[in-house]
Amino acid sequence: MEKAARSQNHGVFLTNSVIDLVFTHEELAQSSGLGIIGNRKEHALNPVRVAAVTEFVRSTCIKKGWHEPGQANIRRKFTNKITNCRRDRLREALKQKRQKEALREKL
Repeated sequence: MEKAARSQNHGVFLTNSVIDLVFTHEELAQSSGLGIIGNRKEHALNPVRVAAVTEFVRSTCIKKGWHEPGQANIRRKFTNKITNCRRDRLREALKQKRQKEALREKL
């Protein structure tokens, strides 16, 4: 919370931090998002936990007198986190594949 207080955009920083606390990297990478669009709700993030993150951020911003991020900004943060986790997982898989190929070449 101290870092959020020092940042210029308190609510957005807090949202990023709380998402990391509530969801694992793997949950974010495997999810189909928030389940708002389409029929992929079975792979969406847990809506109760998403609502808890949103409510915590809003109530904290109100209590601290910070600018409250809008629903679109909160959704965007979730989308960015999901995208980044998928990217990181893909990079790790490619790194492991290259390491295996390098080992095969040495043999």
